[in-house]
Amino acid sequence: MAAGEGNFPFSLTSGFNGYNTFAGLSQVNRAITARLNAYREDWQGVLTALDESFMQLNGDLNAGPSHPYGAAPDIFNPLFYVPNAAVNTIIVVHPSVLQDTTAGDLRVRRKFLRRSNPVTVTTDAGALVGTHQDARWPANTASIPFIRNEELILLKAEAHANLNQVPQAVEAINIIRNAAGIGPYSGAQTQAALLDEILYQRRYSLWAEPWGHRWIDARRYGRLNQIPTSFDGGTIFTQFPHPQAELSWDLYKGD
Repeated sequence: MAAGEGNFPFSLTSGFNGYNTFAGLSQVNRAITARLNAYREDWQGVLTALDESFMQLNGDLNAGPSHPYGAAPDIFNPLFYVPNAAVNTIIVVHPSVLQDTTAGDLRVRRKFLRRSNPVTVTTDAGALVGTHQDARWPANTASIPFIRNEELILLKAEAHANLNQVPQAVEAINIIRNAAGIGPYSGAQTQAALLDEILYQRRYSLWAEPWGHRWIDARRYGRLNQIPTSFDGGTIFTQFPHPQAELSWDLYKGD
């Protein structure tokens, strides 16, 4: 049976509402393909896949499929952290992320909670005081997205920049910047400057989301040496190890 023909044979969670048809799942597939094509540096392939995805330049940045919580078997969002909890089992916002923010960036207010009781984290460089914690989820039943429209718009900007299509790249960048409340892009119109801007915006738009975007972005652009380690004495790996067991798989999302 060809895609788009007949009755849809699968039962999907509510997180796929709007995408629970042949056409909807095809859009999700194309969105993931756009990400993959960026990793392959197939920039025209990114744009082709985006044209067939659910990307909307002027649409809801949070649109996209998600994993829902609140009902069995997945009752609680495992990435929700109680605000100001007196424990160290939280995602602490790395100091370098805080010091590199743009004044007035709404993403900082939405994602980073300034703790009333800073927590001390033990690192290889000694004690690190965490002043902010992850605050992306308003409740322990909030859904976690698989891939969002915001990422797709950033992929569009990246593809256009790498193809030296400056106006289209700037248009996509400005959608992200304006949504963050920091105004239109006013930097240089060179490919290098645009890519710097896009990677910066990806750092805050996609902070701590699944797949480890920050590390992958730094690796694919040869910028792993730009990830700071002076705060915690950490090591930046050049390759991602295979897990011994899927149950032990975890991602560091602090930066």
